[in-house]
Amino acid sequence: MRSGCGSASRRGFTLLEMLLVVTIVAILAAVVAVSFTDSGRHRHVRAEAERLARLVELARDEALRGNEIWGLAVDEGRYGFQRYDLASGHWSQVDRPLFRAAPSEVAVTFRIATSAADEDRLKERFAAFDDDLGNSDEADPPDVAVFPDGEVTPFEVTVFLEGTKRADEDDHAWLVFTDGIARVRALSVEDAATDDQRRTLANLDWQ
Repeated sequence: MRSGCGSASRRGFTLLEMLLVVTIVAILAAVVAVSFTDSGRHRHVRAEAERLARLVELARDEALRGNEIWGLAVDEGRYGFQRYDLASGHWSQVDRPLFRAAPSEVAVTFRIATSAADEDRLKERFAAFDDDLGNSDEADPPDVAVFPDGEVTPFEVTVFLEGTKRADEDDHAWLVFTDGIARVRALSVEDAATDDQRRTLANLDWQ
């Protein structure tokens, strides 16, 4: 009897038990891999939002330093910076590597909203610059203008993962925004919901 019990205790795992263990390990590994992948993509969304905020501030510095008008154009998966030629009344692409328009490295979407109330005011400011220089050409401004006095067209850019049908369906989306005077900021959607400046902007007539 003693010998039989010892033999039973040393029989090890059956094939079915081994397959079960291997299956469980494979499932756990897949879950962890997906988790790390999603985490990396969401970190990239944040990095893209913060980079955009920094670049608009750099464009503001350039406009102040050079007494120029700069612009930001946003088109879904890409954005670019432009400079207004006061002599010709036309916009030209900023070709410096830092500001050069380029597709996002990963599947990230940029969606911009500006205030409809600022359209007429924006045109008036350009008209004032044209009048000062005796230039009658009409400019076709980008989505956001950055003026030599540091003022920026109020805007909000939502940065989220491509493939999400609506930005508000992505819990990891980020917002890049300014009221036109304050520094451009990048906040997660969750943090922006309780931010005083963002709540003020939310009351504007966005388009």
